[in-house]
Amino acid sequence: MKRLKDYIKANYKWIVLLFMSIIFIVFAIRVKKSPALRIDDDIYNFIHGFTSDGLTSYFKLISNMISGPVIAIIVIISIIISYVKKNYKYIPFIIGNIIIILILNVILKHIYTRPRPEFMLIDEYGYSFPSGHAMVSMAFYGLYIYILFHLNIKKHIKYLLSGCLFLLIAMVGLSRIYLHVHYFSDVIAGFAVSVIYLVFFTKFMKVITGDGLKKESMVNSFYYAFSGIKLGFKQERNMQVHFFIMTFVIIFGILLKISLTEWMICLILFGLVISLEYVNTAIESTVDVATTKYHPKAKIAKDTSAAAVLIGAIISVIVGLMIFIPKIFF
Repeated sequence: MKRLKDYIKANYKWIVLLFMSIIFIVFAIRVKKSPALRIDDDIYNFIHGFTSDGLTSYFKLISNMISGPVIAIIVIISIIISYVKKNYKYIPFIIGNIIIILILNVILKHIYTRPRPEFMLIDEYGYSFPSGHAMVSMAFYGLYIYILFHLNIKKHIKYLLSGCLFLLIAMVGLSRIYLHVHYFSDVIAGFAVSVIYLVFFTKFMKVITGDGLKKESMVNSFYYAFSGIKLGFKQERNMQVHFFIMTFVIIFGILLKISLTEWMICLILFGLVISLEYVNTAIESTVDVATTKYHPKAKIAKDTSAAAVLIGAIISVIVGLMIFIPKIFF
């Protein structure tokens, strides 16, 4: 029995990963064969018996805890706290986590193309499986739970805040079923996907941040790359501006429900501008090390690398306006 406990304790993440994978695969196969599942009807009919105006208002509020503005406010507060504490190591992961899970949800929805339930209590569009709110709530607030347990705060505060976040995640999932914008299987599958994703994401995050995990040789290249991302974000004001703009574009993209193709264009442009900014930083740093005196060729190197960033940014703004202006004004 002790061996079993020790084994579970040492491998609990992979056990959870296996369990969640089975859950998702079962629902994914059944939904692909037939969009109508009996368990969805049974769960909804049970919940529908508790319908009331007060409960509807409550679940609408809970559902909005995954809206773009709320996520933006939480991220901004996190950035402010990180600035005060002078510890930015989790910020790129918080932002990257949102981007990755949104992309993953869009891809899965377009694979399964399951229609939403009829008679929804609020207006929602797009496909149903898996639930975007379930995936984002588990990934977004789940990452904050992970971060909480790696912060130097009192243990009872960690457990209290984590419990509140777990409850919020569960309530978000329940709200989507109650409001009848998703089926029970959509929500459970959404939770399962995000748990699977978080197992890998936090494992990778441990390696990069050094939270109790030895940096192994095979991941050193990733470690150095992310160290460069962290240094660039911390030391370059333009880099921070690019990341903030990217965050707000993502929020507007969610609110305006841009298409999969438009998301792909935005992601390519994000990568283009941010990569050019990092290259520009590298060139400027190299030139500064090579010479401390004015040199015409050093000026050319710095000016042309800055020009590359400017051109990429201008093109990105033009394309962004082409995507967003028609959705705002038409």
